[in-house]
Amino acid sequence: RTGVCRSFDYDGFFAGSLARALAARAIAPTFAGVVPEHAYTCALLAGIGRLALASIHPETYARLIDESAGFDLEDVIALERHAIDMDHRELAAAMLADWRLPESWVAAVTTYQLPAPKPEARTDGARGEEGAMIRVLRAADRLASACVSPKHLSPTEWKHRWSDLQDLRGDLGLEEQAFNDLCKALAAEWREKSRMLEV
Repeated sequence: RTGVCRSFDYDGFFAGSLARALAARAIAPTFAGVVPEHAYTCALLAGIGRLALASIHPETYARLIDESAGFDLEDVIALERHAIDMDHRELAAAMLADWRLPESWVAAVTTYQLPAPKPEARTDGARGEEGAMIRVLRAADRLASACVSPKHLSPTEWKHRWSDLQDLRGDLGLEEQAFNDLCKALAAEWREKSRMLEV
């Protein structure tokens, strides 16, 4: 996949979006009130704001990507707002609202990248369908990161990634074998779909 924004990782974006969507659908049954196909679609669109910025402001966004390498989310958001008057989360939410998608999805794409309460419980600041969708996206994003991890991680990076997955298993309330089976099935499905879609 290619585009006009020289610094935007189009392949990484589409691969990550697919992994997040598949993960959201897989874990949705562990969250009351979340329809798996709804979780899939919401997760697939969750990063659409970044793609939109790369398409609408290719030169400006390329510069922001270069300047923000290694920045945390808050600094990236501040840089986007300063340069474009809107950050990628706000743009994604505006697009979903314009498409008349559920309000819970709009809230989820705005919130899921923010730090979750510690420890993350099944009830946080947002409740009902909105809160559940936020937690699905947070968990799916963590699982997707494992799918699309660089092939050559350092031992320290692998240890951190493994520790995060074990924390996620606890958040989902799954036994070790059930969680391992879920991860294996997800990885296999992601590889298959990636080949089919050439992402």
